[in-house]
Amino acid sequence: MRSSLRVLRSRSSTCLGALAEGCGALMVGRLLVLVTYNASHILRSRREFVVVPLISTVASMLIVPYGLKLFTNSPAVGRVVATGLLMGTLFLPSTISGLYTVIELSVGSLDRYLLLPIPRHYVILSRLLATSVINLIQVTAALTIAALQGVSVSAAGAAATYALSFLLSLGVTGIVLLLCVGSLDPRKVSLIASITNVILLNLSPLYFPLNAVPPWLRAVMLVNPATSVIECVRSALTENTVNPAYLALAIALNTAWLAAGTKALVKKLERI
Repeated sequence: MRSSLRVLRSRSSTCLGALAEGCGALMVGRLLVLVTYNASHILRSRREFVVVPLISTVASMLIVPYGLKLFTNSPAVGRVVATGLLMGTLFLPSTISGLYTVIELSVGSLDRYLLLPIPRHYVILSRLLATSVINLIQVTAALTIAALQGVSVSAAGAAATYALSFLLSLGVTGIVLLLCVGSLDPRKVSLIASITNVILLNLSPLYFPLNAVPPWLRAVMLVNPATSVIECVRSALTENTVNPAYLALAIALNTAWLAAGTKALVKKLERI
C-alpha cells in the first residue's frame, strides 16, 4: 500500500512539474509574441521614437570625435570618448520609452492591451522589452561609426555592449516610470522625464573613469544604474574584460529599477 502511495505521489509530482513547465513555456511564448507585436507597432506608427535618437547618435559620433581630434591632434581621442558617446545615446530613447508609456496610459491607448487574457505586468513588460530592443539600433549605429573611425571593437566587446545596453535601457525606463506614474498630466510627466534624464546623464561617468572622482561622489553615482553599466562597457571596449563586481551591480540595480517601475505602473492601472 505504501509503495503504491509513493508511486502515486511521484507520478503526481511529475505531472504537476510538467504542467508548470508547460504553463511557463506558454507565458513566455505569449510574452515573445507581445514583444514582437509592440516592436513592429512602434516601428510603423512611432517612427520618431527611432529617428530622433538615431539622428542624435549619428551627429554625436561624427562631430564630437572629429572636433576633439582637431583640438588635441591625437588620433586616440575617438577611443577615449567612444564609450561616453555610445552609452549617452541610450538615455534619450529610454527616457522617451517610459514617458510614452505613461502618456499612453493617460490618453487610454493602453486599454486594448490590458483587455488581453494575460497578467498586466506581462503587458507592460512586453512594451518595455520591445522599446529596449529597438534602442539597440542606436547602439549598432554608434558601434559602426566608432569602427569606421578606427576604434577597434572585438566580437566579445560588441556582444557585451549590446547586452549591457539592453539592460541599461530597461533600468532607465523603469526609473522614469517610477517617477512619472504618480501624475497622468502630460506636461508634468514630460518635465519629470526631462529632469530625470539630465540627472542620470550628469551623475554618470560617461567621459571619465569612476575612480577619478572622490569617494563620496562615487557612492552617489553608483546608485545611478548607468554608472556600473558604463564602467563595464568601457572595460569591455578597451580591455576586452568586464569587472565582475560592476557587472553584478549593473544587473541588480537595473533589474530592481525595472521591477519597481513596472510594479508602480501596474498598481496605477489597478486604481484606474
